[in-house]
Amino acid sequence: MTRRRPSRQASRVLAALLGCCATAAMTGAAAAKAPPTAAESRAEMLKKLSPAQVMEAGDHAARSGDFERAITLYNQGIEAEPSADLWYRIAWIYARLGKKQQAADAYGMTLKYDEKHAMALEELGLLYIENKRRETGATYLTRAVESDPARWRSHNALAVLADTAGDHATAVGHYQAALAARPESAMRLNNLGYSHYLAGNMDEAEKLYQQALVLEPGNRPARINMGLLHARRGNYAQAVEVMGTA
Repeated sequence: MTRRRPSRQASRVLAALLGCCATAAMTGAAAAKAPPTAAESRAEMLKKLSPAQVMEAGDHAARSGDFERAITLYNQGIEAEPSADLWYRIAWIYARLGKKQQAADAYGMTLKYDEKHAMALEELGLLYIENKRRETGATYLTRAVESDPARWRSHNALAVLADTAGDHATAVGHYQAALAARPESAMRLNNLGYSHYLAGNMDEAEKLYQQALVLEPGNRPARINMGLLHARRGNYAQAVEVMGTA
């Protein structure tokens, strides 16, 4: 029996079908190997960075104001190698964004990895005081100055708490420590002077107010406090003169 050869038309149809199949196969292969998106490329690049390099990239994003990307980068660093420094950076951003609970949680994680992290202790203490939890706040601030005696904001807050409680001697000690950490400050000189004023040490208070006004003649709190001191002494004309320029 003679084998029939396919007609030219049938050959063309077969070739077309095979071509379609080949094209479809090629298209499927191409789809399977689609190039990664920009986000996927960045993710792959980040995997190749060391934790220190990820932190540096996060710091750059934070300085640029891109806080969302900074937090993403810091979290990636934490996944690879958690540290107090990375958690503190996340907490700092949340605090600046006004997300106080997230900030407090992140400061807590900072202390999990470094219980003597002075900056985290200070910020957490100030947050508690802001939320009217003074006793808890004071505990954290005390730990902050024990870890780093130069934390002047902690000393200043502890001094205010002490003055409020009538413990002016303790307040003076904290204000002096704050001033030693940041000398040449009209604000801290005025604060220390006011603590002496509350304790009844008028001469010391006056001296400190004068020092504050030498550094910053227009310092309004120092002028008002100087006026109150003159009024307490009965020097009303001087009080009016000093306070009139405040």
